[in-house]
Amino acid sequence: MVKFMYLLLILSSTLFLQSLHPIAMLMIILFTTMLVVISIVFSLQTSWLSYILFMVMLGGLLILFIYITTLTPNSKMIMINYYSILLFFLLIFSQKANSMKDNNMNYSSIDLLSIMKMFHPSLLLMTIAISIYLLISLFVIVYITQYNKGALRNMFYD
Repeated sequence: MVKFMYLLLILSSTLFLQSLHPIAMLMIILFTTMLVVISIVFSLQTSWLSYILFMVMLGGLLILFIYITTLTPNSKMIMINYYSILLFFLLIFSQKANSMKDNNMNYSSIDLLSIMKMFHPSLLLMTIAISIYLLISLFVIVYITQYNKGALRNMFYD
């Protein structure tokens, strides 16, 4: 599982270097942050560092998203990149080949317990409060930017 997460981190870094659209870059950064947070939860006894990292990155990405949608025109986002799709399938198949060698691997409940620490009922109130705070700050930022004026640059299509 750890090898697969590192494989996904390498893949997301490669996709980030190849992407040209700012929204696609933000989505890749969010995916990479989630992978890093999950790996921190697996490696540490407490999940507070991962909570803080994820909330700070999510707040920063929300602000970047507002800036990007205000400044960039409404251009088409090209989704198909055959090189990255080929790289993704090669990495997945190489991971499957490695996992078939280790077929007698014993899956313990330690990984499941470390994931469950993030969503423990005692931390639920704090998680909901932080999520509501981020939602309210998103609404305030959208209201402040006056979204009815549109993008600052002209619209063009490639």
